[in-house]
Amino acid sequence: MSEHLPDRRRGQGSLQSYGEVGTGYGGGLPPRRRSPAPDDEIGLGDIFRLVRRQWWVILLTFVAVVAGTAVYSWTTTPVWEASALVRVEEQGAGAATMFFPEMAGASDLETEMLVAETRPVLEVVVRNLSLHFELREPARVPRSFLFSHVDFGRSTREVDYEILRLGPDRYRIRSQGEAIAPLELGFEAGDTVMVIGGTFALFPEAELRELGEEAPERIRVGTLEFNHAVSKLQEDLSVSRPDRMASVFRIAYESTDRWLVRDLVNEVAQAFIDQRRGEQKAEARSTVEQLDELVGQIETQLEAAEIVLQDFREEQQVVALGAEAEEQVRRLADMRTVQTELEAERDGLSALLDDVRSSTDGTSDYVRMVAWPTFLENQMIQSLVESLNEATRRRAELRPRWTENHPDMLELEGEIARYQALLEDIVTGYLRSLDDQIATYRAQLARFGSDLEEIPARELQFDRLEREARMYADLYSVLQQRLKEAEVTAAVEDGSVRVAERAVLAREPVRPRKILNLALASVLGLMLGLGLAFLRQAVDVRLRHDDDVGEMLGAPVLTRIPRIPAASVNGPRTGTLVAHHHGTSVPAEAYRNLRSSIFFANLGSNGRKELVVTSPGPRDGKSVTASNLAITFAQQGLKTLLVDADLRRSTLHETFETAGSPGLTEYLQGVVPLDQVVVMTKIPRLFLVPAGRVPPNASELLGNAGMSRMLELARSYFDAIVVDSPPV
Repeated sequence: MSEHLPDRRRGQGSLQSYGEVGTGYGGGLPPRRRSPAPDDEIGLGDIFRLVRRQWWVILLTFVAVVAGTAVYSWTTTPVWEASALVRVEEQGAGAATMFFPEMAGASDLETEMLVAETRPVLEVVVRNLSLHFELREPARVPRSFLFSHVDFGRSTREVDYEILRLGPDRYRIRSQGEAIAPLELGFEAGDTVMVIGGTFALFPEAELRELGEEAPERIRVGTLEFNHAVSKLQEDLSVSRPDRMASVFRIAYESTDRWLVRDLVNEVAQAFIDQRRGEQKAEARSTVEQLDELVGQIETQLEAAEIVLQDFREEQQVVALGAEAEEQVRRLADMRTVQTELEAERDGLSALLDDVRSSTDGTSDYVRMVAWPTFLENQMIQSLVESLNEATRRRAELRPRWTENHPDMLELEGEIARYQALLEDIVTGYLRSLDDQIATYRAQLARFGSDLEEIPARELQFDRLEREARMYADLYSVLQQRLKEAEVTAAVEDGSVRVAERAVLAREPVRPRKILNLALASVLGLMLGLGLAFLRQAVDVRLRHDDDVGEMLGAPVLTRIPRIPAASVNGPRTGTLVAHHHGTSVPAEAYRNLRSSIFFANLGSNGRKELVVTSPGPRDGKSVTASNLAITFAQQGLKTLLVDADLRRSTLHETFETAGSPGLTEYLQGVVPLDQVVVMTKIPRLFLVPAGRVPPNASELLGNAGMSRMLELARSYFDAIVVDSPPV
């Protein structure tokens, strides 16, 4: 067989130790670079390449986020905020903490903050500002700039109204969704329009222009139920304590109406102060009434005692006691008088205590009980009464909102019961002390019975009557002083609570903050763009650049073959041999670069000369590459054998215009020898082994020992062997 094969030509150069394309380098090739593991760290170079490849994704995402934020920031209705500071001077817990240490941490300021958000305060604000009448369109125009008059009471309903401008200062209003009779009527600017629950009037257009506003063509307003408006204000209002060390709290509110938020916050602060002062004045007036009644009673008793004393003096003609018995008589008379006073006080206080125990209105009766003259000067008892009054007031405030079984109501009831029990214990203990004193005086008077018999009865009676009158006079003087103090308290404004800082017109809206939004949008857009770029890079498995191929295969790219012109691909298959027909073209030069890259890859140490060309799938240009690469080897002066091993889709015999069989299939099946399947092409030093007929078992034929024998025999006659294999 060897004498029929072409002679090997010496001195024409040789291809030394070619490896197989797609399987890595052999011999002296550089070691294959390992593909990066999925958890390898990403370096700056990777990020730079990612930005270079996906710059348009990052740019579009950045522009979209910034543009969307800008549109939102410049088109959304601004939200304004106003706030006021209210100062409350906290009072000490007084005697309450003495008997109830667990109350030592209670804060008057925290209580007042809760009171500022209660319905009684907010109902006044809703009524004064007619907050149950809302301007809904146009949203950017303040309500006070359109309506010269708004007055609504508590009988409003959930109704929407549409006001259409018919001409200069002429409008028409119609209701929408009203459950009773629909409303539709015409009116002029400045006229008072009556709807369900209240009235309103629009500014004339001349006054609107003075305010810098134009009359809108369409106005949408709506009314809310009074309780709904109060609940809505209660949800939106913010009451907080800006500094735990300061006795002030902050009232804040947000809305799209810049003027309304200022007026609303100031109105809430004023309504809170007015309610607090009103409650204190009511308590002071109640104290004045009780003291005035008690002063009248004491005054009557004093006048009666003075009359009795004067009548006794005139009837008995009492002037003075004898000098020798004066001291003894005074001593015994004092003891008798004190005993009588103690007995009278005990009987009166005991009767009052029984009356209080049987009464249903415990709080007011306990207050009347501690108004007993003996207790008026006791600061501890008065502080305890103040604590009882405060707890009772809080219970009255909470009853409209909470049931009797609410935990806070139960806690208040327990607190009131403790105060009442403590007051009752104090009074009971005082009664016991009176009984002990009376028993002591009785024992002393019994020992001095003989001395009392010697004292004239009329002189003893006179001294007793005189002491009783003096006691009523002293008591009357004390009550008069307390009455004057209570009247002053009722007349003077309470200075313990006041507005420390009123709300003013806001200069900048709290939302949206355009510059801040754009800055955040820039950062977010850049981060989102990078994230989308990373995501696209992670899910994109296409090979677009040399770096992609190198990273995937772990081997460097030898060259890049440009696309062959369509005329060459779509015409006869011989047109794909650009290395032969178009030697000066860019694709031909690319194939020669590939040949040079293989030469300089330092392949020579294992004596192999064959090169296998394959591709991932059909129609990838595998056969075109194998053909042109073989031509460049032949043009280099190497005797080259091109083997068509793609037994199912053979095309090389058509490309080189040779017979398709016999070929490799017949040789591997042992039908013909090798010298009958090697065909000389029209290109010097280039020989072809066509594929032959399509076999039923192509894979088995390529993998048997005949293929190895053919390659071994071909190595001894050819300088280079290029095998066009099937796709992977």
